[in-house]
Amino acid sequence: MEALISTFHIDWHLIIAQAVNFVVVIVVLWYFALRPIGKLME
Repeated sequence: MEALISTFHIDWHLIIAQAVNFVVVIVVLWYFALRPIGKLME
């Protein structure tokens, strides 16, 4: 496993930070874009 991580230069801190950022963007889009558009379509 260590060889795989060093071969592909995987940085777990960066992967976790990107996952958190992705979740934040999805929540913001849901709250400010998708919910109002859904209400407008009703």
